[in-house]
Amino acid sequence: MSRINIENDLLTHLYEKQVVVPVPYLNANKEWYVERNGEYFCLYNYVEGEAREAEDFSEGFEERATAYGKALAVLHKGLEDYAPNYKVHKQDLMDSIFQWAMPKLKDNKIVDIA
Repeated sequence: MSRINIENDLLTHLYEKQVVVPVPYLNANKEWYVERNGEYFCLYNYVEGEAREAEDFSEGFEERATAYGKALAVLHKGLEDYAPNYKVHKQDLMDSIFQWAMPKLKDNKIVDIA
């Protein structure tokens, strides 16, 4: 299964579980993407929101952390019965957090890490 189909299968599943995600549109050929000159393109609906940087957490940290926690809970609930028909790459989330997020939080003096 192509990466595009994997991503769109997951997004469609989450959408069906009432999770707010961008949903891919099918084209006239009933496919989620078009290929032009070796490049692939997908069209999704608009989802309101904005990207956040680590610096954005310096003020109002508790409120934002609570909102992110609630959003993560909704995502987990939407994924609890997801049964993909392809091999899933397992990732250690805690390791990812300590390798990526914690240094950013420390550099921005958001958390005090010895």
